[in-house]
This record gives sequence, structure tokens and C-alpha cells, in this order.
Amino acid sequence: MLDCSSALASEVLPFGDSTAATEESLSIDFSESNQRREAWQQLIDFKLVEWGRDPGQLEDVDLIPPTQAAVDRAVRIAMKMQQSGVQPPTSVVPDGDGGVNMERRSGATTESIEIASTGIAEFVLLQNGRVVGRRDFHVGR
Repeated sequence: MLDCSSALASEVLPFGDSTAATEESLSIDFSESNQRREAWQQLIDFKLVEWGRDPGQLEDVDLIPPTQAAVDRAVRIAMKMQQSGVQPPTSVVPDGDGGVNMERRSGATTESIEIASTGIAEFVLLQNGRVVGRRDFHVGR
């Protein structure tokens, strides 16, 4: 049985208390969820897939376009995050060395997924511009 007085209650109950969700709050949650899904789909369809189809569009004097391995991994990561309802990144850019960087900023916090040209991904967490965490990033197929 859930002890609502515990510190975890606010994580378990969607609004931090035991009051029932209103129809309005549910429609807002649904709307936000749809907006997130649509934003991820736009990223997948109109950026990542296009990079995979025509990497030449990103060629520049000093820029190596994302490799197929990097694009494929970025699409898999984006699809998994979309399915999980995660907020989409604030930017997705080629890293210039054949990889892809996905980044989300919120205040002083920056979360980045760096996908190398080989398709290997790493999650990096920054606070006030300083790296405070780094780990390999694995997503199920």
C-alpha cells in the first residue's frame, strides 16, 4: 500500500497530492504528449531521414556529413525517446566529423547525446557549462 506521506508520493501521484485529475488537466497532458510526439516525428522525418538520404546537402569545406551509422543510430534513439514521451531536443546538428549531436537545454542544465560517426552514443550532462556526468548511451533495438 502506498504511504502518501512519504517523500516519494509526489513522484507517484501525478499532481503531488491525492486529488483526482480534472478533465482539463488530462486534456493538457494529452495535448503536450501529442506535441512531443509530433516534434520527434518532425525531427525523424524531416531532418534525420533526409540527412541519411542525401548527406551531400551538409557537405561544407570543413564539415563531414553524418555517416549512415550515425544517422541510423540517431533515428533509433529518437524513436525510442518519442515512444517514452521524453521532451524533444532543442537542437540536433551534425558534429562535423560524421556524427550527430542531440541537445536539450533548460536553464543552466544541458543534456547532450553525442553520436559518433561509428554509431556509438554517449550521454553528457552539463551544469553551468561544466560536465558533471558522462556515460555510454544504449537504446534497445
